[in-house]
Amino acid sequence: MSARSCKPGDLIAQLDPADYRLAVDNARAALASADADYARAKADHERYLGTARQCRVHAPDARTSASRWPPTAQARVDQARSQLASAENNLAYTELRADAAGVVIASAGRGRPGAGAGPGRGEASPAPTNSRSWSACPSIG
Repeated sequence: MSARSCKPGDLIAQLDPADYRLAVDNARAALASADADYARAKADHERYLGTARQCRVHAPDARTSASRWPPTAQARVDQARSQLASAENNLAYTELRADAAGVVIASAGRGRPGAGAGPGRGEASPAPTNSRSWSACPSIG
């Protein structure tokens, strides 16, 4: 067994964040696309209403369009924002940080404090320095 002291916020273990970073990048792109679609839909709608007013034409389609475009386009933007927040949370979960001062204990051959964690790559747990006993965290992976 190996051990090292840790303080709150110290990195204990980390999963490979590459896939999670890609998910964040994809969610940012989806949000940019949804924002652009919203702006385009709003401009098209306002142009249509302006044309209908100038021509003094009864435009039932304009009222129908007015009731549909904002909620639909805004819902896509809201969904993209939510997906981005979820992807950013998942990326943050790739790091296991100590929440208290203690000693990180890792079984020899099963993991190292601060090493990448994953299936079969070990476990690490802070043991409080002011306690006679501690409970291990479940294996990561």
